[in-house]
Amino acid sequence: RRATWGGVGLSVIFMGAFGVAFLLAPGFFLRVFTNSSELVAAGIPALRVLGLVQMIDAVGLTLAGALRGAGTTRVVMIVDIISGFGLLPPMAYLFGIVLGGGLLGAFLAMLTWFTLYAIGMTWLFFRSNWEGLQV
Repeated sequence: RRATWGGVGLSVIFMGAFGVAFLLAPGFFLRVFTNSSELVAAGIPALRVLGLVQMIDAVGLTLAGALRGAGTTRVVMIVDIISGFGLLPPMAYLFGIVLGGGLLGAFLAMLTWFTLYAIGMTWLFFRSNWEGLQV
């Protein structure tokens, strides 16, 4: 448990640093990939949302990796499949198309999904019996 939380802390620090960079200088990063001012303008709000996602994602991904490493592969896989295919696409459709959010709406759906995923992995980490598994 202590090693996992140390890994979560390191992930939050490193991914959080990129998150701050995405929030403060999204145009810089986008211009690395395109010279199109239209694409850069469209991408700035989306990359800022990704900046917010970074620390939340760090928690979810690190805990999922720790649970997989401890042998709880099936439960993590089921959560990945159900949430990744059953939750994220409908939320992106809802936020992006139905509610008229467009690209930004789809990225806000991703922020919501990563938040729910991190909550789910935290719940599994505390509630499942991963420490007693024989690998």
